[in-house]
Amino acid sequence: MSNPRFAIIGCGRISQLHAENLQSLLGTSDVLVGACDSLIDRAEAMVAKTGGRAYSDAAAMLDAEKPDAVIICTPPFVREEPIRACCERKVPFLCEKPPASDWEAARRIAEMVGAADILHSVAFMYRYHLGSDEYHRWMAGRTPAVVVSAFGCGPLYEPDFPPWFKLMERSGGPIMDQAIHAFDTIRYLVGDITDVFAFGSNLHFPLADDMTVPESASISFRFASGAIGTHYHSWADKLWIGQIDVRTGDDRVLMEIGDGTLTGLIGGEEKKYSEAGPPHRRELEYFIKALETNDRSLIRSTYADAAATLSVCLAANKSILTGEPQQVPTL
Repeated sequence: MSNPRFAIIGCGRISQLHAENLQSLLGTSDVLVGACDSLIDRAEAMVAKTGGRAYSDAAAMLDAEKPDAVIICTPPFVREEPIRACCERKVPFLCEKPPASDWEAARRIAEMVGAADILHSVAFMYRYHLGSDEYHRWMAGRTPAVVVSAFGCGPLYEPDFPPWFKLMERSGGPIMDQAIHAFDTIRYLVGDITDVFAFGSNLHFPLADDMTVPESASISFRFASGAIGTHYHSWADKLWIGQIDVRTGDDRVLMEIGDGTLTGLIGGEEKKYSEAGPPHRRELEYFIKALETNDRSLIRSTYADAAATLSVCLAANKSILTGEPQQVPTL
């Protein structure tokens, strides 16, 4: 398959990045056969840049255009129906994270994706860091004991930050929107997480009718291996930080989440690794290669695996709400 025919469902901010990456990877500006959004003007704005036709109904678009693959960029509370439409038509898809907004929806979607047996990927882009590959080479034969990670930024200070992100029932807050990337990368590097205990804070942005998410959170967790860890996350931290620090007792690897840079001390030797190229472009490149070759081993985040990361975040949010430690549910 050369230059697969793509469609996009959901034409918000992240879809623009995927469209630009498609244009770069496929070497043409006309990369879509269709774009769908509940707001038809957004779909029309998309196809003006990418080619194709605008739709407000995803199923109608899939039936009319018959794309080779779909990129799903809807908000997390609008995941199930677009994925169902793809599964029913056996259309491969790449879906933005999180894979669902709640655990029951994730179970239903995982079941339908498994039954459809189609090529698919969930966009946990940091798995595609070349630094992630280098980490596994450095740490081969070594057993992590402790993980300390942090992700801080200040979107709550931005006047154009979409209001629905501040509503727990819509976005899941910073844990579901961003910490999910950190937890997924940690799972990819170190292994499955079985238990969490989390605390939330709203010192700068108090809880209110239009602000129902914690602005910051601290999450302790335990791995199936017996290792332990902690993660700090904030939407109210103007000083950017994004790091994952893995230690064995004798060895240490520090990853910068944003660019995949690694520094470490392995077997007494200081090491450093820097990579080129954004991981969101590489994840789409791998997806296109998988489409062209039908090689599913190129996909690093299946829906079932993405649901395991989702469950960590849902358990963390539940722990903040209840004040109690939580076991991480499994499919």
